[in-house]
Amino acid sequence: MLFNSLEFALFFALVATGYAVLARASRQNGLLLAASYFFYGWWDWRYLGLIAWVSALDWVLARGIAASASPVRRRALLTLSLANGLGILAWFKYQGFFLANLQATLDALGIAASMPVLQVILPVGISFFTFQSASYVVDVYRGETPVCRRLPDYLLFVSFFPQLVAGPIERSGNLLAQILAERRITPEGVQRGFAQFVLGWLKKVAVADHLGRYVEEIYGNSGAHNGWTLTLATAAFAAQIYCDFSAYSDMAAGMARAMGFRLMENFAAPYLATNIQEFWRRWHISLSTWFRDYLYRPLGGGRAGLALQLRNVLIVFVVSGLWHGANWTFVLWGLAHGLLLCGYLLWCKLRPATFTGIPLSGAFSWVITMAAVLFTWVLFRSPDIATAGSILAKMAAPSGMPHLGPQLLQALPGLLLLAALELAKEPLAFSQWYAARSPASRWALVLLMLVTGMAFLSKQGADFIYFQF
Repeated sequence: MLFNSLEFALFFALVATGYAVLARASRQNGLLLAASYFFYGWWDWRYLGLIAWVSALDWVLARGIAASASPVRRRALLTLSLANGLGILAWFKYQGFFLANLQATLDALGIAASMPVLQVILPVGISFFTFQSASYVVDVYRGETPVCRRLPDYLLFVSFFPQLVAGPIERSGNLLAQILAERRITPEGVQRGFAQFVLGWLKKVAVADHLGRYVEEIYGNSGAHNGWTLTLATAAFAAQIYCDFSAYSDMAAGMARAMGFRLMENFAAPYLATNIQEFWRRWHISLSTWFRDYLYRPLGGGRAGLALQLRNVLIVFVVSGLWHGANWTFVLWGLAHGLLLCGYLLWCKLRPATFTGIPLSGAFSWVITMAAVLFTWVLFRSPDIATAGSILAKMAAPSGMPHLGPQLLQALPGLLLLAALELAKEPLAFSQWYAARSPASRWALVLLMLVTGMAFLSKQGADFIYFQF
């Protein structure tokens, strides 16, 4: 069920009605757990056992970690948890990638061998719920979160349907704590939740879906297009992926807010960043902070000197690239961002004395940052490295007139409205900015977003981009 579908509207209406009637958190949690498993089973019921297995085993192992005083036993239980979750993720997401590359390596060495070809369907949301469950076990191991006593509560934490498929990747200190506590449904929360849901809906149906068709037309036949067209298509993809992914986060946060939950902010106007470090503080915040807390800092972070800090940054970003997909283009995308961030850290550390006190900021810094981000989106969107190289070569020496598709004009009104909102609320989150408006302004904004979305609604809806990850 897509959030912007009629069947989901009916599903959520039934769940929200039952949720409001039940009133007590324990009963509401039971309803939400049943609804979450129904929602996930709608995609493919065969994988219900998978999410249940990951969740139940991590719950048992975390309880064992909390109950044990033996460092050896605690580490063994943590290792078992991580091996199970990450092993399942690796099997479903990367076995084909590794087998294909092993086959290519053997062929290059002249070794006659034939790797098996396995047709494995990638379970939707697996990259998100495995990371969310793993973070809980690590937090219990570190003593940073109390152990969850009831299995149904933990199952709900891992499967909470608003954010199950594409995040944000929640932490137990936020979402699980709210699951265990009593919650209040208030008119204010419902109104703010509805407004944020409508914002996400507008991003998806009136902007991202239109831009997606234009980008697919150009990138699907990149050899036939000139440099200016490819540059425009890449800029369109930058807007598409932001509007598409942040739309899911907004819709998830809006639904959760209406039921008394508050999910973490996942985007904070990333295209207003004036350096690459700031961009990653604003983009997919739940993933970037996950890698910071569970990979970068355990590697030593920046505590062991500049050289090791740069090494750690590169490791994190290469792994982050691989997290996004089993393709060398994603690995290179992650490596490119790692190198950009290393370059920025070196600049901050080693810049000449004449530049001391002159930060890389303002319009010039913004242009440099956005150009770098745009360059990396080519790697992210291209089907293979050869295509990415060809596109970048054309973009480096653009010629001809850009091809303007009707999809761009259809997306323009919604895109302008969203750009105005981003500038108006900066640096606040949408929910904070919206809460500070007068009642009349709130309803006027919601009406404006609804009218814009209906007027420029894409008749060809598409899955959310991050469903593939």
